[in-house]
Amino acid sequence: MNLREPFPLRTYLGLSLLGAACGLVGALTGATLASNAHRVATTIPIVEPAAEPQPELVPIASTTTARDERQAAPSNRPGFVIEVDGATWMVLDVDATTLDSHRAPHLARGEFASDTVALLRDRDLTAELRAWRGQDVIVDGTCTDTLHDFALISQVTGDPVYADDGTQRWTTATIEANGSHLVAAKLARCTGRYARAASAPAAVPFAELSDGDALASQATAQLLASATGRAARAKFDEQYTVNERPQVDFDEVAQLSTKVARDPRTGTTWISVHAHADFSCGGPDVNFFGLYRVAEGALVMVREQPSPDLAGLDALVDLDGDGVPELLGNGWLSPNRAFYNQDLEPIVTYEVPFFGCPC
Repeated sequence: MNLREPFPLRTYLGLSLLGAACGLVGALTGATLASNAHRVATTIPIVEPAAEPQPELVPIASTTTARDERQAAPSNRPGFVIEVDGATWMVLDVDATTLDSHRAPHLARGEFASDTVALLRDRDLTAELRAWRGQDVIVDGTCTDTLHDFALISQVTGDPVYADDGTQRWTTATIEANGSHLVAAKLARCTGRYARAASAPAAVPFAELSDGDALASQATAQLLASATGRAARAKFDEQYTVNERPQVDFDEVAQLSTKVARDPRTGTTWISVHAHADFSCGGPDVNFFGLYRVAEGALVMVREQPSPDLAGLDALVDLDGDGVPELLGNGWLSPNRAFYNQDLEPIVTYEVPFFGCPC
């Protein structure tokens, strides 16, 4: 199992040393206004942070930093991390159509250019986007970075001959005309797959276990024996049976991908199993999924169902704090990526238009 988003600073400097009876008085505070929106599709509940208590006034220099008092980021939604033009970017929850940039985009560096980048100047930024500047974000739940620089990025993938104008190579104009458009913020030091504002509820990655083979085998056996697994096998055999004998063996061609991971907060172990077949167009439809957890030493089924739009699962991550992992994965036409809920409904997506034959 396949997108990224200057701040007004008010500084009060205390008067110093006005006489023998005067002491040093200083204070440094900072605040940032925040708001936002982006085309990333999601149904994750947005948790509004509670108001922070005002610090007690004391007759000495305050130790509260501007970062401590910075208001929350404009959006709690996670954004996918992408590599474009030799840099790493977080796709922001900002609608690209709200920005009016007059800077001409340039083709991204690479052997087969299919991205354009237009760096944004201060005057290009909306109030919503300005609120992102200086915000800390956490990449893959572990690495903290701070956002400063922003860009409009347009992307396509595939063969340009399939575009309406029949061009032989991607150009700035054809990418702008045919691509998806997103607003992204440059990451200075972190790399990964997804990021979320540090002021938002934490995205909690479940740590994969190195000794989970026994649990993976148990969950795989349960999925294959389930009604979902039996139906997939029957459909496969029906497609590949000649003279009442299967000509292709289901167990040989079905690929089984498992993830065994533990919630670091509760210690609960979760297992995902994805069964699929790597066939070209016209091959059998083998694609189903199971999600399980371990309770009191027993395997408990959470979900078993077909998964026709799923190409792979990469990680289990709790985005909404309910203890049930969301599923980080990808669809059939890379680089499309998504977070799915346990019902395999996409809740956050990153999609790039594909031009060409998918077979």
